[in-house]
Amino acid sequence: MADQGETVRAESWHVLVLQGELDLDSAPDLRRALLDAINQGHHMIVVDLTEATFIDSSGLGVLVNALRRLHGVDGELRVAAGRRSITTAIEMSGLDKLLGLFPDVDSALTAEVIRGTRLRAPNGQTDG
Repeated sequence: MADQGETVRAESWHVLVLQGELDLDSAPDLRRALLDAINQGHHMIVVDLTEATFIDSSGLGVLVNALRRLHGVDGELRVAAGRRSITTAIEMSGLDKLLGLFPDVDSALTAEVIRGTRLRAPNGQTDG
C-alpha cells in the first residue's frame, strides 16, 4: 500500500508524494488526494512516484481520471517516476503520450509547455 504525503513546491505546482505500491488497495487514497487538490484550486499537479515500487491498472486509472478533470479546467498533470517498472507501465498504457512523464520532481517542475507540442525540458529536448 502506498504512503502519501503532500508537499507544495514551486509557486504554481502542487506535488503529491507517494511511496510503496499504487494498486487496488491504495488507488482510492490517491484519487481522494487528487480530487481534494483539484477542488482546492490546484490545477497544476505533479504526482511524485519516484519512491513508488509498483503501479497497476487501478493506479493508472486514477491518473487518467485526474488528467481528464485537469484538462477540463485548463490544468496539467505531470508524473515523476524514476523506477523503470513504473515508467514501463505508464508507457505501455500509452499514458505517457497524454501527460508529462519525468525522471524526477525537479525535471517535472522546470519543464515548460509549448502549446500544441510535447512538453519541453529546460534544455529544449522533448520528454519522449
